[in-house]
Amino acid sequence: MQKKLKILNNLTVLIRKPGEKTVILLFFILSIYGFFVFGVENDTAKLSIRIIIVLLFLSLLYLRYRKYEFFEEINNKNKIKSEKHNEKDDEIIKRLADQFRIGTETDSEAAFESYLNGLLLIINSTFVGAASVVYLVYQDKDTLIPKGVSIESEKSFNFKEISTDVKIINEIFKKKEVIIKNKLSEEEAACFFDNGIGSIKSFLGVPIFIEGEIVGIMAVFSSTKGAFGDGDNDLVKNFADVISRTIVNYNSIVESETNTLLFSSFYEISKGLNSNLKFDEIIDMLVNIIKKVFEYDRISLSLVKESSFIAIIKRVVGQVDEFEEGYEFSLDERLNGWVIRKNKPILVSNLEKGEYFIPRYTKKEKINYDLKSFISAPIGYYNKCLGAVTVESKKANIYGGRHENVLVMLANNIGAALERSIIYQRLESEATIDEMTGLYNYRAFKFRLYEEINRAKRSKQNFCLFMIDIDHFKNFNDEYGHLVGDAILKFIGDSIKSSVRNIDFVARYGGEEFVAIVLTPNIEDAEISAERIRGSIGDSNYKIDSAEYHVTISLGIAEYSGEVKDEEGLIRRADEAMYKAKKTGRNRVIVYNEEDFN
Repeated sequence: MQKKLKILNNLTVLIRKPGEKTVILLFFILSIYGFFVFGVENDTAKLSIRIIIVLLFLSLLYLRYRKYEFFEEINNKNKIKSEKHNEKDDEIIKRLADQFRIGTETDSEAAFESYLNGLLLIINSTFVGAASVVYLVYQDKDTLIPKGVSIESEKSFNFKEISTDVKIINEIFKKKEVIIKNKLSEEEAACFFDNGIGSIKSFLGVPIFIEGEIVGIMAVFSSTKGAFGDGDNDLVKNFADVISRTIVNYNSIVESETNTLLFSSFYEISKGLNSNLKFDEIIDMLVNIIKKVFEYDRISLSLVKESSFIAIIKRVVGQVDEFEEGYEFSLDERLNGWVIRKNKPILVSNLEKGEYFIPRYTKKEKINYDLKSFISAPIGYYNKCLGAVTVESKKANIYGGRHENVLVMLANNIGAALERSIIYQRLESEATIDEMTGLYNYRAFKFRLYEEINRAKRSKQNFCLFMIDIDHFKNFNDEYGHLVGDAILKFIGDSIKSSVRNIDFVARYGGEEFVAIVLTPNIEDAEISAERIRGSIGDSNYKIDSAEYHVTISLGIAEYSGEVKDEEGLIRRADEAMYKAKKTGRNRVIVYNEEDFN
């Protein structure tokens, strides 16, 4: 095409340079010369000159016409191409405007990320990119986190968090302008992706500003070398400007959602302060709030054991590792102990430091179970630290100052409710627990028996009551003293409890007598369980201060059925069976049978 243009231009130089008036003047001069033909006498020669002049002029006119027609064709094609290009630009601008409108109307944090993905889809179609991503600066200012991603369907990329120390990124931050890299090496691509590195050839990065400060970077990657040019600068800046405006809206959304949730949470907590919420109910309340506010892989709550320098993990939600519920750790060691000991919050952006990691509970930890982000706040009441609540994630650098402030506020507000619950629980325990054996007392037994009878009436499922008495215990106390007798009571209580299931109920009835509510509807199974209790005690020797002691028990069983009207009737039957066991030789089990006891 260019060669053809050059030829036409050379041929029409006389026309293009002199202009239309010169051509007319030249035609007039040649016409006069052709009419008179000065200096030529031969008629044939004159005719030949006249013919050549006419042909030359006709040729010039033809070339002038063809040149005009050719350029007109070129102009028409360029005009059509320009119109199509303008139509494409108009379509992009329209889509961008629609996306911006969606962004300003976004009313949730989840919708913001969806909005970003839609915007990046437009960017992919505009630049024919293999992938595009919006990185937002984390609060530590050293890390960029991918917040929105758009990838061509046939491609597969896993975007990584990247450091601002990465050369290309650092250049964007320093120059504060668009950076284009049309020959991206695999080593450079590896800073952004875990996979698909070899297919990336070009990079375009544009800073996203809010009030003159870079808050993020929009990056476009292409599988074609030389995919981006300087002419793309203005367009990508427009995209970045749209993103920055919606980030302002997004930040307001996050703050608004968090504040609304916190106000609601504090209201729930305040209601708890004015009611007798149980310990587990308060913990559930705190955990549910945290689950809504924080991204997490593990939530744990630890409480200080009374009058000790030890804390125990009371609740774990999410990932359960070796530090499970019931695990005890010293306040002298590591992150959780430090929070409780110092009564101060702590935020760790990344527990992993190269090949090492920061231990969470004890210096003997061997792995951190892939957990990276760590944030913990003390649960306090006035100047007293009751424990700590900890939130952890496998993603690094996802918690910042905002998260720390929120967790501290939650922990402080829950502290008062928790202290009240602990006191209430302690008082309730003192009222229902036998101090000597640690089992439930007579009062708790009567209440539980009443509940089980009502449950049995509704479900029409029977259960059994065991009445247990230590044989010759008065003589035992007289011979060995009450201190040894008290120790034996504790041993017997532990033996009974370990011989039944967790769903069964064991209590000290009074003196040397114990009771057990065994939730089995089958009297044969109940008898097997009773024999297990009798055997575990009768076959054991209890060591106290280097001396060994041996006792046996007598056990009576009564089954709850429709014949029994109330708890007193059931207790009477079990008691009668137990006394029959004593009268018939002790160290045995007797089942109450209506026919045998009438």
